[in-house]
Amino acid sequence: VQVPTTWLAMADAAIGGKVAVDLAEAKNSAGAFWPPVAVVADVAAIDTLPWERRLDGMAECLKSGIIGDPWLWDLVKRRGVSSMAEGEDADLAARYAIIERSAWLKVGVVDRDPFETGERRSLNLGHTIGHALEIESGYRLPHGRAVVLGTRAVAHIAVSRGLLDPAVAAEIDDVVTRLGFDTRRAFDPAAVMGALTGDKKSEGGRIRWILPVEIGRTVEANDVTEDEVAAALAHIQES
Repeated sequence: VQVPTTWLAMADAAIGGKVAVDLAEAKNSAGAFWPPVAVVADVAAIDTLPWERRLDGMAECLKSGIIGDPWLWDLVKRRGVSSMAEGEDADLAARYAIIERSAWLKVGVVDRDPFETGERRSLNLGHTIGHALEIESGYRLPHGRAVVLGTRAVAHIAVSRGLLDPAVAAEIDDVVTRLGFDTRRAFDPAAVMGALTGDKKSEGGRIRWILPVEIGRTVEANDVTEDEVAAALAHIQES
């Protein structure tokens, strides 16, 4: 039985049975699938978390909305800021709904695809570049912030391919900014590119990229070029 006590774990990490550890050269690279008998989450525990940790958890809820739940996305857009507030300012109804909706989305996905052979890969939205940014930072960059930057990067790729309406990418930018996420970061592009070579989501030497095509739907691509990745990194790099 898992009893998550952080927003990120309640909404995402405690669900799905992945038990893995990070190595210096790769994220989540050593582990197995071992689902718990149950996940018991007391959302009241979030009252003990600093705002930064709440923000980290919200990143995975954003991801859930983008990959498969427009209703969740709309709720985060309208009430995400108040759901993270502290004390009497907290919108607890929105907080509970956002976490529960995100958790149930993941439950459904992993139930249908427990070993990540198809649909479950959509949960990796933003994580390919996000994990590489974490590695480049020596794991000083929090996971949620990295995922948001990675999501902005793949949205840029999707727009450049004509898969995603630029207005939707702009909407994503607006929401993450209002929530308090950084949209750019200083990093070494060469180090990030190097970290991508060890990504666990690769197959036959090609990375399986998850690209958003609209709020609630993604596609998988394994033909993203190095030039496209470089342009995406430039899009999120702080000059």
